[in-house]
Amino acid sequence: MWYLVLCYLFDLLNARPLEPSVPPPDGDLVVGDDEASGLASSWGASIVLVCLVTSVVFLLGCLCCNRRRSSSPAFREFRNSTHSLNQAGQVGFVNPLSCSPELSIFPPPGAAGAGIDQQPHSIISFEPLPTLVPPQHGLVKRPPAYSAELVRQLSSQNWFDDSDLRFPRQQLHYVKEIGRGWFGKVVEGEARGLEDPPHRTSKVFVRILREDASQAEKLFFLHEANPYRRLRHVNILRLMATCLDTEPCLLVFESCSRGDLKEFLLSNEASRDA
Repeated sequence: MWYLVLCYLFDLLNARPLEPSVPPPDGDLVVGDDEASGLASSWGASIVLVCLVTSVVFLLGCLCCNRRRSSSPAFREFRNSTHSLNQAGQVGFVNPLSCSPELSIFPPPGAAGAGIDQQPHSIISFEPLPTLVPPQHGLVKRPPAYSAELVRQLSSQNWFDDSDLRFPRQQLHYVKEIGRGWFGKVVEGEARGLEDPPHRTSKVFVRILREDASQAEKLFFLHEANPYRRLRHVNILRLMATCLDTEPCLLVFESCSRGDLKEFLLSNEASRDA
């Protein structure tokens, strides 16, 4: 392209041959068409030459300005930071903005001490998170009074021989769960035909032994219910029935009309009867 422009200018700037300067017969100076066209071509060549020189000067100025800006400290620092990040990609993290601690990039706990030089203000320590333990439903699996010697002295034969306490579990209907113990759940329910007349429905509390309970835990489960089985008192909820034929073992207790002790105390907190 530059070669074509130079050829065009060279053609325009060629010297024109001198014509004989013989004045016309009438003595007047007349400018011919060839001379007028040559003058116009000279002006056009001058304008093109000026534009070309201006473009070259402008391009040279842009190149010099670009080199001066690229050699400034700000651009050099940016390139150095990028280069350090590429080199440290396999060993950890590097803080490219070390001059401003508010924008510092901190390494994870595993990358600490990986051989990277860090400023004191860019190091942060991470405290270990506490171990989250899911809440365990119920209390301890075995009560404090449970012991191997006590279990060896217990027997469940008298429970199976007592036919008066046997009750078909098909006539039990669970309403809601009201608590948990070491043995399992305690639910509120209804028993049909437990008391006279046979079609009457009674409100009861049912202790349910865990299905994975051992034979020793089953013996202690029955041993804990012995006082409610033998004693008869107005202030003691008696054991009304048992379901020991299949797992899980069920103990059916008398229901209190005023609820359990905690519920009674809360409802009568401001009363003398509490």
